[in-house]
Amino acid sequence: MSGCHQALARLWREYETIVVVTSRPPSLREATLQWFSRWCPGYEHSACIFKDREESVLQTATWKARLVAHFARQHETLLFIDDDERNRNAVAALAADLPNVTISITPGFEECLRDADFS
Repeated sequence: MSGCHQALARLWREYETIVVVTSRPPSLREATLQWFSRWCPGYEHSACIFKDREESVLQTATWKARLVAHFARQHETLLFIDDDERNRNAVAALAADLPNVTISITPGFEECLRDADFS
């Protein structure tokens, strides 16, 4: 997507930890990292969480919501970006039940950073 590199640079400046969560299995780790390296050069070493075999029975939306809830308990600020509305809705539903968590859901990466200056 246009502006992705600049958006990632901005996120790295604003957040101390960035984790890429993908429902791809660990067997696709190398291919995924190669794809990331091609399209987001310089950020391919971001921490990545892959959906392992034991978690494969969980729907992706439920799995991602549980991960976000886990991270929300450890961090004061958390930004979740996902292109799938089902995943965003699952995160919003689970996060709404967490104490001391305020959530804001936006449709996607472009919306999160629409006011960003990519010049």
